[in-house]
Formats: sequence, structure tokens, C-alpha cells
Amino acid sequence: AWAVSEAASVMSGSRKAIWAVVGALVLFSTLAGAGGLAMSLYANHRQKAQPQTTPVAKSDLARFAVGPLASLETPTELKTAPEYMFRDRNGTAVRFSTFEGKVVVVNLWAMWCAPCRTEMPTLAQLARSYQRNEDLIVLPINVDASPDALADARSFIDVHEPLPLYSDLKFQLPFEFPGKGKMPQTIFLDREGRIRATFSGEADWNSPEAHALIDALLAEGAPPAAWAATSPVRSAAASALASVFSCSASVQAAAPRDRTAAAVSRAFVRMVMRSLRSRLSAAERGRTGPVAKRASARSFATDATSGNKRKPTVACRL
Repeated sequence: AWAVSEAASVMSGSRKAIWAVVGALVLFSTLAGAGGLAMSLYANHRQKAQPQTTPVAKSDLARFAVGPLASLETPTELKTAPEYMFRDRNGTAVRFSTFEGKVVVVNLWAMWCAPCRTEMPTLAQLARSYQRNEDLIVLPINVDASPDALADARSFIDVHEPLPLYSDLKFQLPFEFPGKGKMPQTIFLDREGRIRATFSGEADWNSPEAHALIDALLAEGAPPAAWAATSPVRSAAASALASVFSCSASVQAAAPRDRTAAAVSRAFVRMVMRSLRSRLSAAERGRTGPVAKRASARSFATDATSGNKRKPTVACRL
């Protein structure tokens, strides 16, 4: 009897244990299901609450967002550069409107910004590459916020000729442009002072990709129509120069990584600009005929893809 009683007691305890386990499993399953439902509802709510993002519209300059410039931003809505005052080396107040009529490469940099210092030699090389082109301004603006740091920046920029020193001791300019404080920040302004492209971060600014972008901007309205309209001679010169810049941009866009094609293109532009400048000066003094008469006989051709000089892929005639 005692054995039977003990057996019954054990069986009763086992049943209770089993039912306890079953109850725990049911409770866990219920809680898990409820939690999953809650997470699903939350996710659906967030998905509905978040606005649907649309692709950012880009201008035709987006074709230059390749290679080292892959993250180049080229807005379709063109805004004028801010009328913010900064200083030149002598402390004289300067505004971006001072440079209207020129293509301007603005570079915001600081001594505490390592990528800024790293890319500075390429900006100096860019300035040297276009030194004979009066229509391009390379404009590095230092944004260090103390006189001591500015003194260090002056010493630093002096070893990167021919770059000038401009400064913004208020450290405000990086927030006035689309980069909103990012450093380094490079902005391309067209002849009308409008922001045409921006780039945040370090880049090689003497690369074929950068030259192609700059040449495309230089090709826009070079020189100004008002200047060209003042005389037939100037009109002929303007037409020839526009063709030169357009050709150069086409060559470099066809093969942005072909450094040989880019170098030949730039050399051609410099040669024709020097020739046109001298002929224009002589023509306006009445010593020779129309500027474009001889220039129209010149031609420029380069193979922008394979280096095959016998069958150029890009040919331009002025």
C-alpha cells in the first residue's frame, strides 16, 4: 500500500511538472508572437511615416562624376555663391562676386584637416596647368579660426605656389555651401558666379577628370557675349576660343583617364589662345585682318582611347 501511495504521488508530481513545462512553452510562444506582431506593426508604421526619397536631379555636368570625382554633386537648381565676405593675404575684404566672368575653383581647407593638406599639391599643380589661362581662378580659402593657425597656413600655402592665401577666421564658409561643414570642400563656380558642382573630401585636382570638368565650364560663354559683340574682330576671336574649349572638353570627356590626350589638349588650348591673343591685339590696332582667318586653318586631332595617331577618335577644326 505504501509503495502504491508513493507511486501515485510521483506520478502526480510528474503530471504537474509536465503541465508546468507545457504552460511555460505556451506562455513563451504567446509572448514571442505578440512581440513579433508588435515589431511588424512598428516596422510598417516607420515605413509609412518615412517620406519616400526621390533621386537627386543632376545637371549635364554629371558626366564628369567618374573615377576620383565619382561623388561629384552637380545640381540642376543653380544658386549663386553666397555674398559672404572673406579676406585676402593683406586683410582686404573680398567677395565671390569679385571673380564674376571667371570660372572659379573654390577650395575650403584648414591646417587641422589632414586630407586638406594632402590634396593641396594637386591644387597647386592645377593652378600651374592653367596659369596662362586668365579665365580660371584657383581660390583656396583657409578657415582656421585663430591668428596663430592662420600664420601656419600662410607658411604652408607659400610652399605650394602659385596658390594665393585667402582666409575666413569665422569658420563660416564651409556652412554657406552645400557641403554644410564638410572638409575639405571644393566648389566650382561658373562665369556668372553660380554653383555648378561641389565635392566633399580629398581628390586629385590635377587629374584628367578634373581638367575635363574645368574645360567644360570654361567652354561656356568664353569670352562674354557682350565683349564679343563690340566688334567683328572680337566676335571672330570669341567664336574661335569657344571652339577651342569645346574641343578640349570633348577630348578629355572621351577618355578622362588618358593623361596623354589631356596634356596634348591643354597644350593645344594654350597655343591657340596665345596665337589668338597676339592676333587680336594686332587686329585691334589695325595691323592685320580678321583674327580667325589664320586660326581657322589650324586643326587639332588626338586619339582619346588607344593612342593610335593615324585614326583620331576626336578631331577639332577651328
